Amino acid sequence: LLTFLALRMIYAFIGFEAFVIKFQTAATSSLTATSFLDAFLSSASFLNQVLGVVDVNKFAHRRLFTFVFAGEDSFLTDRELTVSRTWRAMLAEKCWKASAEYRFRLLWFLAVVLSYTDDDFQKLTLKCVPRVHDVEADAPRDKLKELGTEDKDKAQQAWRE
Repeated sequence: LLTFLALRMIYAFIGFEAFVIKFQTAATSSLTATSFLDAFLSSASFLNQVLGVVDVNKFAHRRLFTFVFAGEDSFLTDRELTVSRTWRAMLAEKCWKASAEYRFRLLWFLAVVLSYTDDDFQKLTLKCVPRVHDVEADAPRDKLKELGTEDKDKAQQAWRE
């Protein structure tokens, strides 16, 4: 425990020192800039570095999984956390099985898994399939009258056209 605390204090000191150095550099650059654009760019680059310290994607990903798997209370219980981990493991397994079709299986698998984003998660979980009553509302009425709405396959085909 003492080693843990000592290391964290050292990390905090180094991090704070790096922040102060970057802040002084940005302030000097902004004050000595000859144009507004130079001052703006030095300030924007400093702000980008400061905001880059926090991994926003990690927090967004966790929030998304909390929204989907935690339920009404927005708190992941051990069971819900296990369900989300199982879902991710099943996704990785499906990706691995799908990679069998490619010549460089491992490279394809790694490319897919490492580039997986929250957008992909949203596409997988919110994939919409039109239902017959949606088709009736969206498709041209004359085509549906021709086909007869009781024929589900024809109605869905009319909706796609």
